[in-house]
Amino acid sequence: MKFLILLFLLTQMALAQDFKQEAPKVAESLKKNLMGNLQRELKENGTLKAIDFCHTEVTKLGSKTNQEFKGKYQFGRTSHKIRNSKNEPQDWILPYLEKFQNKKQTDEGTASFYHKTKQGELIYVEPLWTAPMCLQCHGDNISKNVKTELLKRYPTDKAQNFKVGDFRGFIWVKEK
Repeated sequence: MKFLILLFLLTQMALAQDFKQEAPKVAESLKKNLMGNLQRELKENGTLKAIDFCHTEVTKLGSKTNQEFKGKYQFGRTSHKIRNSKNEPQDWILPYLEKFQNKKQTDEGTASFYHKTKQGELIYVEPLWTAPMCLQCHGDNISKNVKTELLKRYPTDKAQNFKVGDFRGFIWVKEK
C-alpha cells in the first residue's frame, strides 16, 4: 500500500512539473498567434478591419494553440477592464486583478505565477502589458470612428484609457 501511495505522489509531482514547463509555452503560443496576426492585420488593413479581426478570429487562434498542445489545456484571458463579456473574470482571479490593476510592466512583483485552486488544480497566470499598437483600440486617444465601431460590437466596453506598459490583464492556462 505504501508503494502505491508513493507511486501516486511521484506521478503527481511529475505531472505538475510537466505542466509548469509547458504552461508558459501555451501562453506564449497564444500571445504570438494573437499579436502576430493582429500586427499583420493592422499593417495590411488598418485599425477598423483589425477590430473585425479581433472580434471574429480570436477563437480560431485559440483553436490553433489548442491543436498545437493536443487539447490538454483550458486557457483564456481576462482583465479588470474587459471589452468582451466572454472574458469576465472568474472569482479565483479577482484578488490578482486587484493587486495588479495599477501596476506597470517595469514594477517589481509583476512576474508570471501559479495559482492553486481549492480543488488542488494548478493554474498558470501570466500578466499582459499594453504595447504601443494596443493604444489604437485600448488607449486614451481612440479615434471617433474606432470608438463607434468598438461600441457597436461591445456596448459595455471598459477596455480603454491604457498607456504603454500598463497592466492590461492576464492569460491563464489550466490542465483539463
